[in-house]
Amino acid sequence: MSRSPAEAARRRRGTDRAGLVQVPTDCAGRADRAGRADRAGRADRADRADDAGAVCCKRRVEGDLTGKDAGSAIAEFALVASLLALVLAGALQIGLVIHVRNTVIDSAIAGARQAGLADQTDGDGARLTAELITAALGGRYAEEITVTSESRGGVEIVEVRVRTPLPVVGLWGPAEVWELSGRSLVEDIDGD
Repeated sequence: MSRSPAEAARRRRGTDRAGLVQVPTDCAGRADRAGRADRAGRADRADRADDAGAVCCKRRVEGDLTGKDAGSAIAEFALVASLLALVLAGALQIGLVIHVRNTVIDSAIAGARQAGLADQTDGDGARLTAELITAALGGRYAEEITVTSESRGGVEIVEVRVRTPLPVVGLWGPAEVWELSGRSLVEDIDGD
């Protein structure tokens, strides 16, 4: 009986076409003979005995396979769980970085609006910016705040710049790496 190369390779690996583990060769031969005899309608007591022996062999093989794989689920879970924990930690850190950035920019914009009011000074805007950042993130993020005014196209603009740390691990990271700013128009009470 000739076999295709793919079938011969599957037989050497001990798998069938679906990739399931086959019964060892000695049991497989007996089971195959018993199956052919049943299909041909010539089953006798000897063939039935072979068939019963093949079932015993199958049970023994399945027991051996589960014995070899015992405990592998625990190891797989540990590897997959640690990888998922790293992915989750990275996603949380990215979310924290975005939160810090948005908070500092929003505080700088609020400080610029405060400094742009007619009865307020640049120092009032810097103070409000520092208070907002300190309340939300901590004093470490509000250490260097500068307020400048400039005129563009006949319009006075106030800009608040904040140099703040970049959170790399949690809220810790290198100091004064980010320079974030907020701008606002200066209120003109004269109506010029």
